[in-house]
Amino acid sequence: MFSQKDKMKSKLENMHLQERINYGYRKVIIMMLVSGLFSIVVIGMLFANTMHYVQNVTVADRAVKICRINVNSSARNIREMALNNYTSSYDDYEQTVERLLAEVNTQLKNLKNSGVIPDADCEEYASALTDWGNIGYSIMKEIKSGDKDKAAKVYQGVEALQAQDIADAVLYVTKQPRRVQISDMTIMANQQATGFTIHREE
Repeated sequence: MFSQKDKMKSKLENMHLQERINYGYRKVIIMMLVSGLFSIVVIGMLFANTMHYVQNVTVADRAVKICRINVNSSARNIREMALNNYTSSYDDYEQTVERLLAEVNTQLKNLKNSGVIPDADCEEYASALTDWGNIGYSIMKEIKSGDKDKAAKVYQGVEALQAQDIADAVLYVTKQPRRVQISDMTIMANQQATGFTIHREE
């Protein structure tokens, strides 16, 4: 019984030189094609995985930005509600805050589903925002009940931003040359670490 190797050797020995060369070329070309196709498949898979990860990072980044913007906007609406003497506008403020915080909950789900941030960190972030939302709702409830003094204590010991501060920031952006792109800007009071973390002076 001849092995597969012996049969291949015998077949090559019976070939003329030109046939051997052509046979060798065909084998080399086939190997190159198989190797090339395999490389293309591997590169395609790596590219797809990379694009998927980049997409998830983009989703996570957008989710965090929207959460920050909406929490700060909610805080501003609650503050304006506390300073407004027209009770007829309270429902509008409350509905605006509810809409903003509902969007925060949606973005928190997007953040978790992206898989970019560890679950523990995501849960901690979500818990902090939930706590802030509960505080915000309780403040609005106190305002609507007429207890503005109690609600106003939330802002005691904090030097809030002024309209001029925002105007200066907008002016800075508009004065930049065309080569400069400002894609994000966060403005908070000096005593405010985040939308829900504030240092108060006694």
